[in-house]
Amino acid sequence: MQFTVQRRGRIQASRYILAARGEIEGRLQAMRMVCSQKMTLRGSFVFDAGACALAWWTLRLVHRDRLYVGYGVIVLLGLAAEVIVASFGRARSALIVFTGMTTSLSALGVVTALIAAFLAIYVLSQLTVLSNRLTQVVQELAITPLDAELGHDGPRADRPPDEG
Repeated sequence: MQFTVQRRGRIQASRYILAARGEIEGRLQAMRMVCSQKMTLRGSFVFDAGACALAWWTLRLVHRDRLYVGYGVIVLLGLAAEVIVASFGRARSALIVFTGMTTSLSALGVVTALIAAFLAIYVLSQLTVLSNRLTQVVQELAITPLDAELGHDGPRADRPPDEG
C-alpha cells in the first residue's frame, strides 16, 4: 500500500514538472517570436524622418516663443525615446519584454501613452501656476483702489468715519 502511494506521488510530481516545463518552453517560444519581430528599413526611415520633422518644428516653435521651453523639452525627450525604441531592435525587444506586450506596436503604444500622460500632468501643473498668478494679480488690482482711497496710513484723521 505504501509503495502504491509513493508511486502515485511520484507520478503526480512528474506530471507537474512536465507541465511546468511545457509552460516555460511555451513562454520562451513566445518571447523568441516577439523578439524576432523586426521593423523594416523603410519603416524605420519614415519613422525617424517624421520624428526629425517634429523635433525641428518643436525647436522652431520654442525659438519663436510660440511654445514654452518646458513643453519643448518634454516633446524632444519623448521623440528621442520613441526613436531609440523604434530604430534599435534590442531596445524594442527589451521594451516588449519589459511591458509584457506581444507586439512592438503595442509596446510603442505604452510608451506613447506614458509620454502623453506626463505631458498632460505637466501642462495642468503649469496651468495651475498661471491661474494662481492671475488670481494674485486680480486681488492686488481689487485692493489698489481701496488703498488709494484710504491712503497708505489708514483712514484719514480729518474726515469722520461716516464720510465717504
